[in-house]
Amino acid sequence: MLTTALQTNKDENTLVRTFDLGEAADFLKISYSTASRMASAGALPGAKIGSSWVFLEEELAEWLREQTIKQRRERLALAATEAELESFTQKIKEKKTRRRKPVPLPELPSEIRSSKVSVSG
Repeated sequence: MLTTALQTNKDENTLVRTFDLGEAADFLKISYSTASRMASAGALPGAKIGSSWVFLEEELAEWLREQTIKQRRERLALAATEAELESFTQKIKEKKTRRRKPVPLPELPSEIRSSKVSVSG
C-alpha cells in the first residue's frame, strides 16, 4: 500500500512517498525475500517501525543511482583490466613467434677448410 506523508519544511510543504517492503521490492525489481534480507542487513535505506519496514521513495531512488554508478565503474575497470591483459598476452605471443636472426659462424682456417675429414668404420 503506497503511503504519502506531508513533510513540513520552513518554506514549503512537500509530499514524501513511502513504501512498505513489498512496494520497495517492486520498485527495485527484486523479490520480496531479497528486499527483506537486504533491509535486515542494512543494505537498503529504510527503517523498521514496529514490525514493518518503511522506505522513502527518494532514498531508494538515490540508493539505486549510487548502485548504478558503482557497478558501471566496476564493469569499466574490469573491461580495462581485460583489455590490458589481452594486450599483454598478444605481446607475449608476438615475442614467441619472432625468430632470432641466425648468428653467422666464424670463418674456418684455410688448412681445415681444404682438408677432407674421413670417417672410418
